[in-house]
Amino acid sequence: MNPAIAEAPFSPKAFGTRTVIRGLFCILPFLIWFPAVALLGERLATKTTARESHPARTRHGSKAFFFRLIGVYGIAASLATLTMLAMNPWESLKLLGGDYLTGLLCLTGIFGLAMLRPRCASSVNCWRPILWSVLACLALVVGCSPWITKEFVHLELSVARLWRLPWVVLSLLPFFILDEQACRRMVEGLGTARTCLLHLSTRCVLAIALLLGFFVLRSGQFLVILILLGLLLANLLCWCSAAWIYRKTGSVAASGIFGTLAAAWFFSVFFAQL
Repeated sequence: MNPAIAEAPFSPKAFGTRTVIRGLFCILPFLIWFPAVALLGERLATKTTARESHPARTRHGSKAFFFRLIGVYGIAASLATLTMLAMNPWESLKLLGGDYLTGLLCLTGIFGLAMLRPRCASSVNCWRPILWSVLACLALVVGCSPWITKEFVHLELSVARLWRLPWVVLSLLPFFILDEQACRRMVEGLGTARTCLLHLSTRCVLAIALLLGFFVLRSGQFLVILILLGLLLANLLCWCSAAWIYRKTGSVAASGIFGTLAAAWFFSVFFAQL
C-alpha cells in the first residue's frame, strides 16, 4: 500500500458531508430541468384531449382490476422468463446482464399488451406531446447527465456505445407502453396511493422474475443483482418523471416514449461492455 494512502486520515463525518454536497449539486440541474421543460411544453401547447375520449373509469378503478393488472404482469413476466430459457437474441448487445433485462422487459411488454389489448386514443395534434417528451429526454441527458458523471458515476454515451441505443429503444418500447397504459391510463380512478402501490407491486413481480432468470441463465453474472436496489430506485425516478410528463400532456404515448428513451440511455451507458 502506498504510504501516502495509509497516512491519509479518514473522517466518516467529512465523507458524509462531501457526499451530501455532491448529491445536492446533482439535484440542481433537475431543479432547472423541470421549469425549463414546462416552459417548452407551454410553447408547444402539448395538452391533448386523450383523457376525455377514454372510456369510463369506474370499471378500471375497481379492486378486482387492480389485482388483475398485477396478475397480467406476473403471467407476462413468467412467459418472458420461459421464452428467455430458449433464446436470447439480445445477448449480442453485450450489456453485461442488461441484455437479459432488456429482453425480459421487451417480452413482458409484448405478452402484457397481448393480454390487456388496451384501446389507444389519438388526436390530431398527438405529435406535439411526443415531440415534447423527446426534447425533454434530450434535455435531461445533455443537461443533467454531465453533472452526475462528474460527481458519482459515468453516464456519458460514447460513440462506441451509441450503436446499442436504437436497438435498446425498440426493445423497451413495448414494456413502457404497457406500463403507461396499465399504471396510468387504466387506473385513473384508483387514486395516487393505489397507483403507487400498483407500480411497486409490478416492480416486485419483475424483480422476482429477474432474480429467477439470473439464477438459472446468468449464474456467472449473478453479482449484477447486487445493484438491483439501485435499478429499482432509478426506475422509480424515471416513473415519477414520466408521470409528470403525462400530467402535463395527457398522453400515454408521450410519457411512454419518455420512459423508453431515458431507460434505453441508462442501459446503454451503465451496462455496456466495450
